[in-house]
Amino acid sequence: MKQNVLDSKSSANYQGFSLVRGGLIYSLTAVFRRKGNPKRDLPNTAIALALITWFPLCLLAIYYGTLHDDETTISFFEDFLVHVRFLIVIPFLILIEKLVDKTFVEYIKNTDNIIPESQQQKYNQLVARLGQLSASWIPEIIVLIVYYLAIIIFPQLLSSEDAGRNYLVKSGSATLNIAGWYNFAICIPIFLLLMFRWGWRWIIWVYSLIKISRLKLYIDPLHADKLVGLDYLNLVPLTISFILMAPSATMSAAIGIDIIYNDATFLSYSESILFYALLSPVILYAPLLFFIPKMINAKRDGIVQFGSLLRKHNSDYVKKWIGDEPDIDKSILGSLDNSSLADINGSYAPIDEIKIVPIDLKLILLSVIMNLLPYIPLVFTYYSIAELFKMLLKSLAGG
Repeated sequence: MKQNVLDSKSSANYQGFSLVRGGLIYSLTAVFRRKGNPKRDLPNTAIALALITWFPLCLLAIYYGTLHDDETTISFFEDFLVHVRFLIVIPFLILIEKLVDKTFVEYIKNTDNIIPESQQQKYNQLVARLGQLSASWIPEIIVLIVYYLAIIIFPQLLSSEDAGRNYLVKSGSATLNIAGWYNFAICIPIFLLLMFRWGWRWIIWVYSLIKISRLKLYIDPLHADKLVGLDYLNLVPLTISFILMAPSATMSAAIGIDIIYNDATFLSYSESILFYALLSPVILYAPLLFFIPKMINAKRDGIVQFGSLLRKHNSDYVKKWIGDEPDIDKSILGSLDNSSLADINGSYAPIDEIKIVPIDLKLILLSVIMNLLPYIPLVFTYYSIAELFKMLLKSLAGG
């Protein structure tokens, strides 16, 4: 009998698997998770990181007296980008942990259910490898090294970030003050690590798909999802779609600043927004295409196997009711009557409807909508609420 709980000889155990535990930023924030109340782990961590990044910048802005701006600068409280990054995106990327981890663990468990005994050892090794990849510090350390080297080798990157932000530079100069160095040395690296952390988890998921697509699987051509029982694979990119809202929110804030302070327009960015909103979900779901060969084989096998069954059944049906052979074999679906004919022919319909591409287009559309949500405030920089309401009424009226 196939066992889901892996024995001591196996190096993997999906029941103890987690996609979010491990990594550099997780280990650094472990101190906020050890308060004896698991339900408060994520809120505590989210609040702590928001305070570590945003609050010192606020205090330093007050200290430097840069709470107000002039025509050429942006003050701390008017800088949408810093507030979105550190008060919205960072806490969000922490609070989403539980949902993403739950979805990924369910993906691992559901996949285990379609792994035959002959492939179980390979699958166990894969799960162990996924755990090692998610726990590794190396990818995040590489990101930090690249970041710090980039700002050392290309100091112009600093000026592009602090351009016009009076609370990050010394008065009357382009030299960074303490707030500016704190922002570049502490705040932005924390933000980048959290963003990269989820990008790395997506890469781990893609790696797992490639490996699983090469294994022999139990597939069900009659499954109601029309994807031979593989529809659950779409749930991982759907959940990761929530994370796409984080970079969208950041870009929305940056565009908002450009619109307000540099006389840009929403329409000038509309094509770029739509391109990103449409392309990123497509890229997110694209790895599911590795299962196209499985889908083709499943449909082919279903047509061959159930086609033979239908021919046998229908032949016996004709022989009994038309060919006058009442003693014909009744082993196929019991009695060869009209209801049996309808049932067995109806069972072939799911095979005929099997999709070759294992992607749920409705879920991609949902991901696109989620990706567009952070850009909604920008619409109001071009249209008033009254104008939008009139446009809505006109469209509903068919005008």
